[in-house]
Amino acid sequence: RSLVGSEMCIRDSYNANAIEDGTYCDDMGSELIISHNDGNTYSIDFGVYKVAYFEDAIGEYDPETGILHFSGKEFAADMADLGTVSADITIEDDHLVVTITDWAFDNYLPNGSMLDFYKQPEEE
Repeated sequence: RSLVGSEMCIRDSYNANAIEDGTYCDDMGSELIISHNDGNTYSIDFGVYKVAYFEDAIGEYDPETGILHFSGKEFAADMADLGTVSADITIEDDHLVVTITDWAFDNYLPNGSMLDFYKQPEEE
């Protein structure tokens, strides 16, 4: 049978949320915070321990590839924009993998580096 409009919306919204909202951390103190917006768009905070922190990066999830691609600018209150980031998030078993595709800090962590992030329990 074919899907009717409302069933397609339910199916599409399920695909759009394939990457779960929440706070994720790696074993070195880096942080990834994912918040689903509308459709396939996300807001992402991404920090690499002692290197850089990016707030409100914009991401878009592609249900065909299973990749949430995001990009954004680093900002510090006492300085202007410091650098940019572009990265892909994928699901791997029980965690997320962030692959840095391009950023201004490749002297600390080269482009192509992959970081493993694990979901943190929600605080009560």
